[in-house]
Amino acid sequence: MPSRHRGSVALLFATTLAGCRKEIPACHYMIAAAGGPTIRCGTYATYGTKELSDNALQALEGRNACLLANHGMTARGPDLAKAMGLAVELEPIARQYVISLSIGGPVLLSDAEIARVQEGFR
Repeated sequence: MPSRHRGSVALLFATTLAGCRKEIPACHYMIAAAGGPTIRCGTYATYGTKELSDNALQALEGRNACLLANHGMTARGPDLAKAMGLAVELEPIARQYVISLSIGGPVLLSDAEIARVQEGFR
């Protein structure tokens, strides 16, 4: 069945976590690219509403990506290419996290380690 979002990144695992209303913890150092030690999951609101926009902005506070409960993932950056690149980077982390849950869950990186990685990215 063709996607109704032509040219979009398939965000199956990020969307699965959003549907379960679960954030993504620091299971991989690349999560630092999103601006912090977690990918938060914003509160649910109806598609296209100001409430959804407000919830997304709250979940994005200090971050460049978040999950939107029962919707999927959003990412931002200084331009569209950077935002899309971040979305592409985060989907494998979501996949790794979901798979790791099936074998007991990941060993999480500390906030201090994520801060070191963020400094290295600068």
